[in-house]
Amino acid sequence: KRAKRKERASVTDGSDHEPLENFLKQLEQLEELYESSAVEEIVNDSLLDDNDDDDELWGVEEELKEGEGGEGKGLALEIWRSGAWRVYPVLFFLMLSYSIILPLLPQLCTNEFASSSAGKALKCEDFVAEEAPLSCKDAHGACVSYQAAWQFVNNSIICAAVIPLLGAASDRKGRKPILIISTLLAGSPPFLLLFSGKFKVLYPVISLATGLGPLGTCLAITSDLIQKKNRSQAMSIVLGNIFLSITIGPLFVHFLTARGITLAACTLSASSLLLACSTVPESLQTHDSKRAVKVKGILKRSWSIKALFRARTFVLIASISFIGSMTSEGSQEVSAQFLQIVNGFSIADQANLLVAIGLVGLFTQFLLTPMLLSRVGPKSEKFVIVIVNFFLVFVNLAIAFFSKNKLLASTLISAGFAGMISFTVATGILSKAVSVRHQGLVTGVISGIRQQAYGIGSVLYALIFGACADYFPGAPFVFSAILMV
Repeated sequence: KRAKRKERASVTDGSDHEPLENFLKQLEQLEELYESSAVEEIVNDSLLDDNDDDDELWGVEEELKEGEGGEGKGLALEIWRSGAWRVYPVLFFLMLSYSIILPLLPQLCTNEFASSSAGKALKCEDFVAEEAPLSCKDAHGACVSYQAAWQFVNNSIICAAVIPLLGAASDRKGRKPILIISTLLAGSPPFLLLFSGKFKVLYPVISLATGLGPLGTCLAITSDLIQKKNRSQAMSIVLGNIFLSITIGPLFVHFLTARGITLAACTLSASSLLLACSTVPESLQTHDSKRAVKVKGILKRSWSIKALFRARTFVLIASISFIGSMTSEGSQEVSAQFLQIVNGFSIADQANLLVAIGLVGLFTQFLLTPMLLSRVGPKSEKFVIVIVNFFLVFVNLAIAFFSKNKLLASTLISAGFAGMISFTVATGILSKAVSVRHQGLVTGVISGIRQQAYGIGSVLYALIFGACADYFPGAPFVFSAILMV
């Protein structure tokens, strides 16, 4: 391309230039070098070019593969005909197995740490928050610190290194093998809870399993099968399935025992793996697999990933994802203990909160996000992120100062999950700008960045919560509001 531009320039200014035969030989050599470059293999030329005109995200020169649904098809019809819907039950059953056991975890953690400190069995939920023994009060900070430490190790070190490599592997070997492996890993915590029941054993596995879960691969499969114009909305529906499971799962605590909940979670986890193996087809077509990036060795693969960070659009989206993920994970890590301190949240209250979060997620992912994206042009999608983050500033401040009432606290915290709109839009922006051959790699790198943010956010928020819990437990949410600005 550079050779062609130089040739055009030399012709335009009337200067002498090489004969056509020599030019074509040089061009062939340049094309061979260009095709072997990881820069071209990862993202299209418009994403990496430093020229402001060529860096226009919405003017991608490379022709991207359209989904099987066809150019003129609606979103629902395209999802059905392309088979993209097959990843939905995999994610739904897997996340349902998690959402069933999630209400049990905060009190399981508090009681385990309090009992260990007191030297006897304690159930902190039996005490009013103001009259709880010192062991129960100290257990809140201990829980947050323990979770933060494992989040940092698993997310910022292990997942941040492994996930991009899994994404690159899915571009070379296919999506389905990676989907099966990640679903198997992510489905292990319910079985561990069944046989162990110890929070200190369970949580490290949960944090690692969720980090290496199949969400990134499911988004890559969606990118393979859905045409560019519908891709952001389709990704929103993928995430909506997660919130659907969160809406349903916590209701099980109202009519099942703890062991019954665990057995149900194991059944759902196994069902998810069975569906991943038997119903999801390979979305990376043969001709795409042959053209996929062929990288051998850690050194070349690392060089390929570095090439992404020379793209200004990628760096911008990665920064937005990092800040949003850090505030989201940090707030989630402290919110359960925060609510136990402020208004004495119980297992039933945690279950009701998760249902509220699920309903907000369903509304934003199935209705609000597709509606917004269908009404704004591609160049205006970035303003959706701005508006959502501005909204989150006020939500986080309200959580910090007005959470004494359980209903209001649940409403505010669930409203904060509208921030998933930003993640959906940002992921769609990148997916539409990146070469279709490398959706797995780029999705993996973004997921790795998010995992890095999860680990750092957990530690940072734990430090803030531990320092301020005695006199202002809402301090982490004020910090989130500042970062959202």
